[in-house]
Amino acid sequence: SSSFSLSSASHPPPSSISHNSAPSPLPGPCMPSLLLNTQGRVIVDTLVYKVGDDAFVIEAEWDEIESVINYLKKFKLRSKVKIEDVTENYTSWAIVTPPKDEEG
Repeated sequence: SSSFSLSSASHPPPSSISHNSAPSPLPGPCMPSLLLNTQGRVIVDTLVYKVGDDAFVIEAEWDEIESVINYLKKFKLRSKVKIEDVTENYTSWAIVTPPKDEEG
């Protein structure tokens, strides 16, 4: 996965670009979210992390980052929202354990 940031001067981020409005504070370290097209179909699933009072990092698959950023910029209009790729600033890790019935 790669990440890009959605920094916002307004809090929370605009809910019109995500299926999930971000509560304040986010419940836990991150919150799953979906970006939807105008027909309500899923474009990409993401994880949203709150990293500051008015700043969020949205994690998405590396090969979807450019299209997701372009999609979000269409909804920015005149709002004071800064959208930038911060992939180089983050590393994504996952710990996967086998199901209980497969443990040896």
